Amino acid sequence: MLLSIGADSSHRNRDSSLSRANWHSSRLVSVGLLWILVLSTGPMTAEPQPQLLPHHAELVPGVHAAGFSHQFASANCGWVELDGETLLVDLPRGRSVEAYLARVTDQGKRPARRLVLTHIWEDPSWATYSAYEPVEKRWYRSPEPMGPDPVAPLVDALVKGGVKQIVTSPEIRRRLLARMPDLDPSMVTALSSPGSVGDPARSIRFLPLDEVWAEGAGALHLQKQNVLFGGPLVMNGIRFHPEGKDTAAWIEVLNRLQELGAQEIVPGFGSWTGSNMLGRLRDLLVELRDEVAYGIAIGYSLPEVQKYVRIPDGLQYWTTHSRPRDPQIAHVYRELTVPNAPFHGRPPQPGDSSPHALVLIGDSPHPPAPIRKALALVFQATGVTPHFTVDVNALSAENLSRVRLLVILRDGRQVERKGEGREPLRVLVDPLHGEIETWMTLEQELAVADFVEKGGSFLNLHNSLGLYPPAGPYLKLVGGRYIGHGPYERFRVEVVDPDHPITEGVSDFTTADEQHSPVIYDESQVHMILESRMDNGIAVPAGWVREAGKGRVCHLASGHPAEPLFHPMYQRLMKNAVRWCLRQK
Repeated sequence: MLLSIGADSSHRNRDSSLSRANWHSSRLVSVGLLWILVLSTGPMTAEPQPQLLPHHAELVPGVHAAGFSHQFASANCGWVELDGETLLVDLPRGRSVEAYLARVTDQGKRPARRLVLTHIWEDPSWATYSAYEPVEKRWYRSPEPMGPDPVAPLVDALVKGGVKQIVTSPEIRRRLLARMPDLDPSMVTALSSPGSVGDPARSIRFLPLDEVWAEGAGALHLQKQNVLFGGPLVMNGIRFHPEGKDTAAWIEVLNRLQELGAQEIVPGFGSWTGSNMLGRLRDLLVELRDEVAYGIAIGYSLPEVQKYVRIPDGLQYWTTHSRPRDPQIAHVYRELTVPNAPFHGRPPQPGDSSPHALVLIGDSPHPPAPIRKALALVFQATGVTPHFTVDVNALSAENLSRVRLLVILRDGRQVERKGEGREPLRVLVDPLHGEIETWMTLEQELAVADFVEKGGSFLNLHNSLGLYPPAGPYLKLVGGRYIGHGPYERFRVEVVDPDHPITEGVSDFTTADEQHSPVIYDESQVHMILESRMDNGIAVPAGWVREAGKGRVCHLASGHPAEPLFHPMYQRLMKNAVRWCLRQK
């Protein structure tokens, strides 16, 4: 028994020794082969492979979104599963188109046959120069940009992969065919107005938005699914780019897109984080325009405006990415000043059915934003097309010749103009303020007087009698001048002539405002319709009308803060005044 045990142990020991010898031998061989591989191929650092769809979500059944990194402008694309085929939305960036199409087809078991393009932007400035080294665990500056992909090869690969039709806007179609001369034009459909691109199960509308961006833009709305692919005019979490865009039209489009009520919104660039991104971007653009407009109204040069623009913290949702930079401010400044102002490339046409108005607003104590909002209600109710401007240089004989109505709510004082090439201001002596500088030239005074005498209409509001040449043709036209005002307080505005068309439906009212007390040059030349009464019983002129030549003039004295501008009675007065000036009543 013991012998048997010993014999087994001896065999096990021998087998164990052989096994260890074989293991060491094979290990040496493996190590040798490993060294041969290392010497022949260099360091064994595995090259990271990009994920096919690094950011992918099925927003609702059959509707997918996919996004890509900063080097591709944080661009997004997606696809919609229709009956029998798949509708692609925009382009995959930095990925194999063949692999992308395979994934899309596998996901919904439907081949991709149609493509909607909301943009074909390819800006190399987005190509990131920062890259991460995983072995050394550090960020470094890449010597060459890493993207973005040119559009034409992506579109070409999608066509070769089975896409039979491309739907886009007219401007995008034009630019796409110019880049791709071999592309069959019959494959590219341009929609100049909203049109259906879906099927009975999914109501999908393409929205062309070329009016905002010179390079062309669009959006895609899935009505039943409450999903919006916002296209290039919707950016979230990245710096917004106004270059080439009409920011006023951009704001209007964002309002229209928000009214669609989509619950899931995929921006053209940036993360998709719910529906409020439209409102955030709109509010940021509105604030930027308001800030720049206020600086222009005061008389600041572009460098001064760039220095003083301050966006409130509440609107800087993306911190530094929401803070406008100098080029963005300069873009808006150019939009709001001559020669773009006052018509912004859309001057009135002789055949226009509605009357047009040149509306000059805003100065140092009167920010233009609330004035514009209050007057917009007046023009909407009276059917007048307003052309708001904060640039005093927009008041000219040429621009007045294009409109039927002039509205001014701003005084004549201007801050000292600084900067190279800026003309010196006109110096005048004001009875109340002494020597001041005014923006209004004699040519502008004469232009306004000539405009009215030849049949034009002039609504002169609040401080538009103040700090202008006292004996000049401008104030003589209106019929009076500003001599000061009391504190900001309540007072009554009383109707003097209840039978005049401007006071129709207007009753006496109380408002908190600056109580202006203008002096009338010749009471026989004006017709008084309103007075404002102080608490001590003293009444002063608050509104009058006069006819000059073939035209009409109305002055209404209220309107310093928002309260009187939006007061129902004052709104009615302004609406009636517009109609009376234009001889609509």
